[in-house]
Amino acid sequence: MAGHRPAPDAVAGLWHPIHATVDEVAAWRDHLLESGVRQPFKQVFRELYLLTPAEERTGTFSNRFAGHLLRYGQARTLLGQRGWTGRSIGNWDYENGGDQGEVVRDLAGWQARCAMHIVSAPGTETTMLCATQSITFHRDGQPASMADLPPLVLSEILREADLAVGVASVARDDQALIGHERYWHSHGFGELTETAKTRREVLARLLPKLKIASRVELTDRFLRV
Repeated sequence: MAGHRPAPDAVAGLWHPIHATVDEVAAWRDHLLESGVRQPFKQVFRELYLLTPAEERTGTFSNRFAGHLLRYGQARTLLGQRGWTGRSIGNWDYENGGDQGEVVRDLAGWQARCAMHIVSAPGTETTMLCATQSITFHRDGQPASMADLPPLVLSEILREADLAVGVASVARDDQALIGHERYWHSHGFGELTETAKTRREVLARLLPKLKIASRVELTDRFLRV
């Protein structure tokens, strides 16, 4: 339509929900679901990670994704595909055999470092687990305050950390690995991550439109059929 035709000198940019209001994001999500539009990548339903009071207190590091048990090979591959680098640890470090390391991500002049260490995986010889530690932030080689990070940079860094946890966590297994039952239970029944919150929101919008709507119930954490 003529009313939506951009000016010849207009500059197009990629829209990100972190630059929009809550109402604007909700309106776009409703529009996409009602019109049946499928975006080529997650944009309108992209998870957002805002600075928390706890991170304001810690200043230069975040413990939001610390303490998770991940399948190391799976986590390393996923993060590597997204630009995270770092020396391998454990069985993957053929030269030094160290069990402590970190993965590093450079983004828009800022650097994030996620520390991790190898933990035991009783009862298996093929799976190597790592435990996540703090994510620290740096600029020009010096520790940087998280409050100084552009909200977009912070959100995207933490989103990738959440993705690694969501994909590689041992809590995704039907049964906990021996010795890690407590973690399996706390992760499986603890507070929802941003990814889980987004999935729940999508279900809440879609279910009323489905034929099975009367047969299902969406609770805070589960979909009961």
